[in-house]
Amino acid sequence: MEKEYKRPEEESKTWNVSQGYTHQLILKRIMNIEKYRELSIFGFANLEADLFVQNPNLRIEARIQALKRLIDSMKSLIYFSKFSLKEKEQNEKFDEHLKRLLKIEKNLYRLKSEIKSKGKINIQINEDLFDNIISELSGMIDNIIQNLNASGIIFRREEVKDYAKSITDM
Repeated sequence: MEKEYKRPEEESKTWNVSQGYTHQLILKRIMNIEKYRELSIFGFANLEADLFVQNPNLRIEARIQALKRLIDSMKSLIYFSKFSLKEKEQNEKFDEHLKRLLKIEKNLYRLKSEIKSKGKINIQINEDLFDNIISELSGMIDNIIQNLNASGIIFRREEVKDYAKSITDM
């Protein structure tokens, strides 16, 4: 006799109405992080704009605004997902990330300088500092995603697969 399929909420005898909403909040932040990271690096979301928009001030301003949004999305992801972490060390690491993000955010003013020349204002960006910030944020993003995955937020614990092995088995 076949075993009757039961939905997860029937198995546990509880139904969590906020689960879908919470997953949407977390997923939206993860998607925003990727979008804003790309915008902060390139200044534009697509190659055409990257090639045809010739105003360097616009590009720099877009990169800085995207960096601010990237940091905000990272902070939001931590806020919305911290409750789901399984280990004390993960919570402590998220707290460290949050403190570091706040410190970076307070010092973003150091990225940009405005130089007046021939009646025009030219915006310059400190590329070395910018690259260091992006590198540090990328490391944090990787750690955050790994911890969320380890807690079953991205893939359920039983769903985690070795995709490299799956591809070679095909």
